[in-house]
Amino acid sequence: MDDAVFSTPSLLPDWTVGHVVAHPALNGEGLAGALDGVASGVPRPMYASQEARDADIATLGVASPGDLRSRLMASTELFDREVSDLPDDKWETVIERTPGKPAFSARSTVLMRVREVEIHHADLGVGYTAADWPAVFSTLVIDSMRKRDWPTPFQVLARDLAQTRSYRRGRAHLDRDRHSVGHCVVADRTRRRQHPDRRPRRAA
Repeated sequence: MDDAVFSTPSLLPDWTVGHVVAHPALNGEGLAGALDGVASGVPRPMYASQEARDADIATLGVASPGDLRSRLMASTELFDREVSDLPDDKWETVIERTPGKPAFSARSTVLMRVREVEIHHADLGVGYTAADWPAVFSTLVIDSMRKRDWPTPFQVLARDLAQTRSYRRGRAHLDRDRHSVGHCVVADRTRRRQHPDRRPRRAA
């Protein structure tokens, strides 16, 4: 991206493109730090607090494009190294997102990182969209959604998987058998096309 793009609005409310780049950069650093804590036996949360996480994004988001690029690439390399070095017997270790808050296993960090990069790549609003997601990632997204508790029912239509999933409180229901692996059309994408002026929610 050209340097001038970093200060332009992204698809996320109140965030510039620079803030969206800062988010996965800091996410990579947080996940890498947490994995280092797992390996060393000294537990470390992903973020010191939600407030610290938000403040760090606000600060890094207005840094120079060069600094943002460097932080993003460095965090990617750091996370990759921590994943490669983590002992096999540590992958089920629990990591806290922030102290005392919902936790996840070390094993989950790989899928978390993939989601972070792909979803926020589309959130930049610079040409790459959810329609460009690799087929395998789209499948991972709808599969991972089964683990959540959904108070408001909705459906996910995966046309070339010949598959429709209904999500509701407590579980997700697979309405058709999987026949092939291909691109998945998520309900939220349909809503965005129907309501192009409606801005998505801020990143988690």
